[in-house]
Amino acid sequence: MHLLWLCLGSVLGDFTNIYTDNVHNYTKQGLSVFGKQSMVFRLKACSDGHIALIAAWGQHFNVTDIVIGCCSNTASMIRSGETQIHYADALTPEILHCGEFRTFWIHWGGGFILVGQGPVVGEQELMRARRVGTLDFPVVFASFSTGWGHTGVWQIPQNQGYFLYLYTPDDFKYNYAWRAIQESLSYFVFHVRACHDVHVNLSPTEGVVKYEIFIGGMENTKSVIRSGGEDRAEHHEEGLLHCDEYRHFWVAWFGGHIRVGSGSTLFRHQMLEWRDEAFVPRTSTTTTPLEMRPDLIQTANEISVPKKPRDIPGHVDFNMWAVTSDHYVYLRVRSCGDARIIISQTPGVDDDLSDQIYIGADGNTKTGVFTPYSPQPIIEVSTPNILHCNRFVGFYLFWEHRDGKTNIHFGQADDVHYTHIFNWTVSSDLSFVNGVGFGGEHAEFGIWRNTGTEMTIGTPIAQRFPVLIRSSQAFSFFFRVRSCRHVIILLTAVELHGIGDFYRVEIARHGNQLVIRDLLGSDLAATIIDELLSCETYRSFWIGWLDGVIRIGRGHKYGWGELLRYDTPIPHVIDTLSIHSAETAATWQFENDAVDTLHLHIIDPSDYKWLHLRYEHEYWFYFEVLGSEAKLILNKKYRDTSSAYSFIIGAELNTRCEFYKGTSLKQSIATPNVLDQTELSPFWVSFYKGNFALGRGKHRGGGQILEYQDAGDPEISAVGLSAVQSAFRSEWKMYEQFCCIASWQSGSIDTWASITAFNLMELVAGCNYMACLYNALRS
Repeated sequence: MHLLWLCLGSVLGDFTNIYTDNVHNYTKQGLSVFGKQSMVFRLKACSDGHIALIAAWGQHFNVTDIVIGCCSNTASMIRSGETQIHYADALTPEILHCGEFRTFWIHWGGGFILVGQGPVVGEQELMRARRVGTLDFPVVFASFSTGWGHTGVWQIPQNQGYFLYLYTPDDFKYNYAWRAIQESLSYFVFHVRACHDVHVNLSPTEGVVKYEIFIGGMENTKSVIRSGGEDRAEHHEEGLLHCDEYRHFWVAWFGGHIRVGSGSTLFRHQMLEWRDEAFVPRTSTTTTPLEMRPDLIQTANEISVPKKPRDIPGHVDFNMWAVTSDHYVYLRVRSCGDARIIISQTPGVDDDLSDQIYIGADGNTKTGVFTPYSPQPIIEVSTPNILHCNRFVGFYLFWEHRDGKTNIHFGQADDVHYTHIFNWTVSSDLSFVNGVGFGGEHAEFGIWRNTGTEMTIGTPIAQRFPVLIRSSQAFSFFFRVRSCRHVIILLTAVELHGIGDFYRVEIARHGNQLVIRDLLGSDLAATIIDELLSCETYRSFWIGWLDGVIRIGRGHKYGWGELLRYDTPIPHVIDTLSIHSAETAATWQFENDAVDTLHLHIIDPSDYKWLHLRYEHEYWFYFEVLGSEAKLILNKKYRDTSSAYSFIIGAELNTRCEFYKGTSLKQSIATPNVLDQTELSPFWVSFYKGNFALGRGKHRGGGQILEYQDAGDPEISAVGLSAVQSAFRSEWKMYEQFCCIASWQSGSIDTWASITAFNLMELVAGCNYMACLYNALRS
């Protein structure tokens, strides 16, 4: 019997339907949720919906079993999959329905596993269990099952995970998973592992076979597009599929053509093409192991940088950095050998506090760790052929801080399995990890943009579009750039410059020109603007291409401060952005656009915007603010300013930073022009065991401005934001460490009547996600 694995990556459509049979089994599908803390799904079943939270795919320990509607649809529970010990039980009569979908959520962060109903995580909680004993492990996968005579249909919305893996048996049926496709979407990319005969069906209606795409048929020698029992197009090539490794393919349908190709880049290596002017698919399914990446823009964007050769023996230039507040990085490497990863307390700084990981040294045979001040490696293991010259290999890097030490774990990751290579304790005084750098001799890295807060990348002078930012499903992109003059952004459907149609956006050409150009080099739109770029400071821009309109603006939010636009008569597909430094070197910052953010505007000093800290046991956060004077309050009590701890940034007309305990001034430091009137400035605040600190940037410990040690250990769970003087507004950008806007406090009035129309519109504009808006409006 020939069995296949289907890996549907992050879902590109609205949702994927998964069908589970009446035999309980957690080995037929897995949703990769590494680094996430919650998920939302829908289930239609008469009884016995089972969800497993798993530490590693295929293992039977470190499994949490969540059961919804067991015992003839009367009860629900959280139990250990290993010991079957119950950690939480709830009476839930008729919680499931045979004929309609019911929506549920699961959250596993903050020391608890929570289960609830509805689309909003945290609302309508059903049960909770503390993550102790056999429930205390990192959650990497989620799997779904029904059983005991009951079947089920699960709907997994987009953005719920990085990949969705499906196992399909050798029965030639399209009844295991159907994936909804958005009307605006015209392609998808998938990975598949099979010896031969991968079948994908494109159809306007779920359950109906329309266009069948066969890859690797005839014992892995032939591929076809078939409709109505007839082969419409065929391609002869041996070895497209492999029994033991995933192979990448793409399927596209627009302009009246159905196209199929190999690889992960749209329109590259096309194999099949068939013309059908009227065909518009709404669903797709498969009978084989397929890995589709739904929503690559929000869950799996890669930034890849071909590294230049090192010019100093033994030295590596690390010109790409991930600034992260998380505890992990997931990356891919394509190199013949000797790729490097550096771990640093300060992003962009390579010093004695930085350990380096080398991968595939000594002819691609050894992997280990060394420090700049020791000739001998800290650890080294034999890893023959760990890297590959022509394809990417996946790795993970995870760190934790315990008992004043930093422990780091490193291993290989192939989307399904995580293989531990080694771990070590950092030998220096590195107290925490804020930045991870990437380099090596002719090494190319792919970094998921949802890893951490932002990426910082340097482009040398006249470097020809080396940085590729894949942005499938997006319609806009935000970035910061620091350069004296002339940087270029290429908007294309494919990764290589000059292939297919593209738009070329040039900033500060000839010093003061902003231009949108076409494939032939003709100016489509242009304007003159002075001081577009700066040699010393970052300037913020956004680019959009929604509905065929190319727009570019200045600022940190899409649609604000538009500078130039061009209405395209025939829009081109845009999936990739490439960047280039034309006349001088440039440094770019790309923020993680998957992170939930709130934009707040405050004018009246008596108005406080209050937020809740989202995570327990987190003692710091970062934010951005612009204005002249801004006030940030920390307190245990919500909406209480009397006994709070307060930071004033830009006090005394933007000349000082101050710290107050209640009304008593404890620290005052001269900081001329610490805030900017037009650009958001990043800051961090920490408050561990009564030690309050404020610094510049998004990484804790760097650029510290002031510090105060309180005698006690106050609990901090609420944050208030305000302006200081009515003559100066303040604008804040708060990241996903917070729950959504909770309320306003205007003077002594604390009712909905105090929320003006402007406040309400500001609330709507500030929330990027529906859950955020829902929670904000509820409060």
